[in-house]
Amino acid sequence: MDARYRNPDQPTRGVTQMKQDQLVEEVRSARKEISRECEHDIWKLYARYTVVQTQMKTEGKRRFISQSPVGSKHEVSSVTSE
Repeated sequence: MDARYRNPDQPTRGVTQMKQDQLVEEVRSARKEISRECEHDIWKLYARYTVVQTQMKTEGKRRFISQSPVGSKHEVSSVTSE
């Protein structure tokens, strides 16, 4: 049976379970909480992250690199720590 379609309440039969990573679980938990706070609305999530990005730029703790237009020589989009 394909693990993607497995009922999580039933025992596995020959399906290898992925090792649980605490950091991954913390990130998923935070993402779920933020989504819940935004009522799972993509536009509210976008607005929230836009505010956070603006705050981070204002505080100067992160350096933001804008994405170049598609087809340009240098296409870069990232957030880096200084």
